[in-house]
Amino acid sequence: MKFEDLPYKSKFSSIVKPIVSPYKDKYLALASQIDLKKFVPDIDEKNIDLLPVAFNAFVVNRINKNNDVVDTPTALSAHAHFKNKPINIEHDSGTIIGVLLASGFSEFGTDKPLSEEDVKDMKGPFNVVLGGVLWRAVDPDMTSKVEDSSDPESSAFGKISASWEIGFKEYDLVQIKGTSKNIEDGVSIVRGSEDFDKANEIYTGKGRVEDTFYYRKPVGFVLPLGVGLTASPAAEVRGIATPKTQVKEAKANVEVVEATKKNAETISQIENLPVIQNTKISNIMLTLENLSDESLKTAQASAVRELVTAEIKKASEKFESDKNKAQEALDLAKTQATDTEKKFAAATEELKKVQAELQKLTEEKQKAEKVEFYNKNMASIESKYDLSDEARKVVATQVKGFADEAAFNTWLTDMAVFLKAYDRQIKQDATQTAAATTTTTQVIDSVVDNAKKDGTLPPNAAHASSKEKWASALKLENLIIK
Repeated sequence: MKFEDLPYKSKFSSIVKPIVSPYKDKYLALASQIDLKKFVPDIDEKNIDLLPVAFNAFVVNRINKNNDVVDTPTALSAHAHFKNKPINIEHDSGTIIGVLLASGFSEFGTDKPLSEEDVKDMKGPFNVVLGGVLWRAVDPDMTSKVEDSSDPESSAFGKISASWEIGFKEYDLVQIKGTSKNIEDGVSIVRGSEDFDKANEIYTGKGRVEDTFYYRKPVGFVLPLGVGLTASPAAEVRGIATPKTQVKEAKANVEVVEATKKNAETISQIENLPVIQNTKISNIMLTLENLSDESLKTAQASAVRELVTAEIKKASEKFESDKNKAQEALDLAKTQATDTEKKFAAATEELKKVQAELQKLTEEKQKAEKVEFYNKNMASIESKYDLSDEARKVVATQVKGFADEAAFNTWLTDMAVFLKAYDRQIKQDATQTAAATTTTTQVIDSVVDNAKKDGTLPPNAAHASSKEKWASALKLENLIIK
């Protein structure tokens, strides 16, 4: 099947949950890691240019705002294909700022992680969770906004959502009577059946007949095309839970309990007790709910007051206990975060030492190579030239300045003109010539002296010209031996 064979597209939305950098807010970062670690790939903390993120991509078996729905079999077959797909901004393929690396499942409404075995037979709603990384270097402004969206005190809290897109070729329809969004409350109309064409005409028209609604359900091969980050709100998904959120809820709980206690002081005001919305203290009125209207009519005011006060006390004590446990967990998280910071600092310091040692070794190696280069080239020069001390000093100074063989050879070629007077071969040839000349002169002088003694030397033999003739005659190449 080719990409062009997928004529239909659909988009689903959810809130992005980043694992915030500890440099931005270590408490938010810690809470995020606790919630999302099962769905985010293991990223080395030294990769500070990466922002790990995770989000409930969509709710399976539940109609989305585009009137589409993905059922369990399709979710199981398609979710793994999200891996390696791009994360962009507003589905603009030209602004890719990250990549998806993992997928999984979680419980609808609680975000409790679920396995494939847990969801394979589920008819009710559950989440498909995606994890990946954003590249800070590509768009630092957008990654910063994603981080801010996890802070309950930020004006951008919960405003960043992820809208993912799929392509598919075929679909069935789901018919649901009433306003339910769960497909388990409806009936599937399979493509190719007798009722499909009529139902599809309604779907592509108004999408409903009176209180009966029709929705599209992709079937067969479904291809995830990627995720786009957007500022539009997502439906039916929760934002990230952080320590700041927990502290904010705890403060609200205390205020509700204090207000309830104050109103309970006067029995005449008992009908005006505030409605307690927070689930952590929703059991305050548990005993009162078991009272019948008749028992309330006959109960004495003092007894009712004592009953309400007792229930408030129990709920207050339980809340205090839960708050202490939450504080202990937060303290432990802070300690772990501090330990992590210390380990990171120690690792950074150790890395600096290793880098300094490497730099030192590199410099020493360069020095040794330079000395070796100098010694080799000076030895080469002195093997060819018999330098005087003054000449050797000048040559050594210049050779020290070379670190490149080609540059040295060029210099040596130019210097050959000036070093000719020190050439060992030339000096040796000159010495041999001088020695030969001295020997010839000595032979002539000896012949002349012997001739004088024998009386055979002509009168003018001592004259310079005669001497030169004798020298010429006595040269080795002019002697004829018979």
